[in-house]
Amino acid sequence: MTQNNTTPPAGNFKRNPPIAGEADALERAKNGDPDAFSKLYALHKRRVYTLCLRMLGNVSEAEDMTQEAFLHLFRKLGSFRGESAFSTWLHRLTVNLVLMHLRKKGLQLVSLEETINPSEEDAPKRDFGSRDPRLSGSVDRVALERAVATLPPGYRLVFVLHDVEGYEHNEIAEMLECSTGNSKSQLHKARLKLREILRQNDKRRVGGVEIMPEHDEKRWTCEEFEKALPELFERAEGGKLSADPRFAAILRDCPQAAELVRDLEYIAETARMLLEPEGEAPSKDLWSKIEREIIAPPKEDGPVQ
Repeated sequence: MTQNNTTPPAGNFKRNPPIAGEADALERAKNGDPDAFSKLYALHKRRVYTLCLRMLGNVSEAEDMTQEAFLHLFRKLGSFRGESAFSTWLHRLTVNLVLMHLRKKGLQLVSLEETINPSEEDAPKRDFGSRDPRLSGSVDRVALERAVATLPPGYRLVFVLHDVEGYEHNEIAEMLECSTGNSKSQLHKARLKLREILRQNDKRRVGGVEIMPEHDEKRWTCEEFEKALPELFERAEGGKLSADPRFAAILRDCPQAAELVRDLEYIAETARMLLEPEGEAPSKDLWSKIEREIIAPPKEDGPVQ
């Protein structure tokens, strides 16, 4: 006889651990308690709003989609089964709503053409042969937040979903209706573009090297190394390519490549700080708008029989 296991795997809660008071509010909200739903809103409004804002890049649209997300949550709350952290489930619901909104606007979320051959304006710039100063230690979450907001929409979507929200490339590919290779390529280009923006903002020289390896045992050149960086970062344990002994020689012999790898790792690490928003919040009257939608007006008493 098969036993039912209602306890979700621990891995599902690594990125979104339970919040104090959430479980009780969730159960009461499922039973129709409006105060409990208000509690859920208070606990999650910042992260839902910030996620919408990062994906859309527009305050007004982010407010509208935050409202839509919580109205949708109110209608769908009974379908939450606890198979993942509640915040993970809520964020996936929000992501899907935002992507639907973008598709209705006619935005092509990820263009294969742009991925392979980005425009001159959007493409990350490279200054071949110049040595870069280290980015590590010079970027805080505010600077990164501002830089993310300036990314082209396709780059921004993949960066937010992967590096901030923690989705895997196969999940992103399904959501954006593209290939996993496309998702990896967009993420790599987003990190390169962020590196460029952050260095410009810091009044430093923009530089880098184009590098990518082949898939055999022979020695790689610096120029061969970068073209495979998206795949190499994906396979590196903990995203730490610089700590992988297989690449120690190429990183030692190609100082520009080592600087590039360290900078991209640092951007990815700093992005994790953005998961918990600071300062960003929807307008104070947004809950009033939601409340008017979810609380039906009292029914008038019928005639006395």
